[in-house]
Amino acid sequence: MIKVATIILALMAAVPVAVPTHGYLSPATGAAVASANMGFFAAIYFTLRKYFHKIMRIFKRKDVSQENTPS
Repeated sequence: MIKVATIILALMAAVPVAVPTHGYLSPATGAAVASANMGFFAAIYFTLRKYFHKIMRIFKRKDVSQENTPS
């Protein structure tokens, strides 16, 4: 129990320490990351929608009345 308390205390003491960074992220970086995320999820959505419709077309019943009509 004492080891767990010591670890938690050490983690709580380490959190507020500010570490200097050697990089710069411009304000436009957030917009680029947001745009990339939206594009990623849009690609997943449209891919799943495409394959969902292909699979549903396989299981869909054909209308018999449309097959017997002359063209």
